Amino acid sequence: MRSYMMLLTSICLMAGLAIAQESPITIPIPTPGADTSITGATYPYIAEITGNDVYVRSGPGTQHYPCGKCNTGDKVKVVGEQLGWSRIVPPAGSFSWVSMRYLCMDLKDRTQATVTGDRVRVYAGSESVEPLHSQIEQIRLTRGDRIKLLGQEKDDYCKIEPPAGAYLWVSTKFTRPTTGSGLSSPIPVITDANSAAPDANKPAVVVTPPAPSTETKQLEAYKLLEARIDAEKAKPVEQQNYASIKKGLTAIANDKDAGRAATRAGFALEQIERFELAVRAAKELGQQTEELTEILDRIDSAKTARLETVKDMSRFAAIGYFEKSNIYGPESSMKQYRIVDETGKTVCYAMAVDAAAGRDLSALLKKKVGLVGKITASSTTGGALIKFTDIEEINP
Repeated sequence: MRSYMMLLTSICLMAGLAIAQESPITIPIPTPGADTSITGATYPYIAEITGNDVYVRSGPGTQHYPCGKCNTGDKVKVVGEQLGWSRIVPPAGSFSWVSMRYLCMDLKDRTQATVTGDRVRVYAGSESVEPLHSQIEQIRLTRGDRIKLLGQEKDDYCKIEPPAGAYLWVSTKFTRPTTGSGLSSPIPVITDANSAAPDANKPAVVVTPPAPSTETKQLEAYKLLEARIDAEKAKPVEQQNYASIKKGLTAIANDKDAGRAATRAGFALEQIERFELAVRAAKELGQQTEELTEILDRIDSAKTARLETVKDMSRFAAIGYFEKSNIYGPESSMKQYRIVDETGKTVCYAMAVDAAAGRDLSALLKKKVGLVGKITASSTTGGALIKFTDIEEINP
């Protein structure tokens, strides 16, 4: 019979080991007020820290980022336990992050805000981890919940006092229940299964880290797209193209499980709209500049061509309409004329001399001409008299 029992025990142990190796062990988090079968403790209770520089972490394990430290003699309120880690109320100095998008600030009290969304995520805060990478969700808030602001904003997140129900973790081996803490019996120290001495009579415990959440994966995808945005912004405006980046951001923004990644992607899409508006404006301005340059070139060409057709008027002593004048003697012997303007008013008188004196000027009468000669004062009229040696018709 004894041999049979030993054989049965060995079979059970082997079966237990196989189960442990095939399926991750999930240890439920004790509920405050519940009596646990492992410790006989009634939660919550007050524990004293027994070491210095003991990390307070965002989750039950060293793979979770630290949110602060405790030292010997510090007191913490324990509300549950898992895998050798005590779930505690965040000690003094702890903080959390929440998206500004779902907050309405109290205008009378700047330290208070009201939640404006449903199932708004609160993340464990750490001085060594940026809000964007603070991935451990502590609790979700409901519309109308009130929170206390700690006066810092970063990456579209507000630093807040951890709300009720938001917890942190500390290794149970560095805690000691205090007298009168609500325990029915002392809590034994639970050490890490991987560091304890092996026991041939007990199966090894294999703990599989949780798979990355959808939010974590989408945050990584967003960071890659953010780097591509920066690369596009570094290019000349006319070369920037955000089409493929917008496609990736839209997919993240529409993912209901993306959490903060969806919020960041939405902000980035709005930012890209402004970038693209600037790109379009720059291209339109460039086109207008090219068109204006072409217009100015055409004007310059037309001006040059026009100037080439306009005769040099600087050589003329007078310009006007050519008419006869009988002031200086009988019409049969006169070689005197007058120059009038468009209204018929006399501008000056003219007398043909030298080469012009022998020319037949009748064809130029009533026409606009330019006179080449010398301007003198007329003793007869008291006005100007041009003795011209050449005359030339000026086309209008």
